[in-house]
Amino acid sequence: VLPWAFVLVYVSVFTHEMSHALVCELLDLPARELGVALWYYMLPVFYVDRTDAYRVQSRYGRVAICLAGPGNDLAWAAAAAAVAHYGSGEVALIGQTMLFLLLSLLVTNLNPLWPNDGQQAAEVALGDPNLRGRAMSLVAHLLLRTTLPSNLAAFGRPRRVAYTLYGTLCLLALPLLAVLMGLWAHSLYGLLEHAL
Repeated sequence: VLPWAFVLVYVSVFTHEMSHALVCELLDLPARELGVALWYYMLPVFYVDRTDAYRVQSRYGRVAICLAGPGNDLAWAAAAAAVAHYGSGEVALIGQTMLFLLLSLLVTNLNPLWPNDGQQAAEVALGDPNLRGRAMSLVAHLLLRTTLPSNLAAFGRPRRVAYTLYGTLCLLALPLLAVLMGLWAHSLYGLLEHAL
């Protein structure tokens, strides 16, 4: 049962990446590359190189490129919820497992504090590329009490406060991610135990 859920989630990851590529194509901006990479040299993952997305003139178009994958994930989660609700036995269990995995991926992928589609969409929507990088750099300089680079020193007080707050939240999100991954693994173990 569970291998099928994982295979289907893997297919959803493939279609997630293809959704980014499709929106790029619809905006007359072909993706540079589509492929498979090894995550931590072990787990094959699909990817789409959408480096040229900045060339899309419309801010809405650039946001659409970022959110195409999560939109795909939401469609898969809705299908998994229907299977979990209307299915029975092993089919329902596959739907429940997929729903759990897909919602976990969706929440993680839309979080604007971690480097992912949600964070990229937020940067594009705000018109502030590399917002996260600059915010974390500002916090690092403040914590280490080093001189700010000219690009950060030029910020006015309101912008510096906003960047400091965002950078601090990004740094605090890292241990939170570790805790959430532990809870996720524990929940998945419970789901697996229930299935066996």
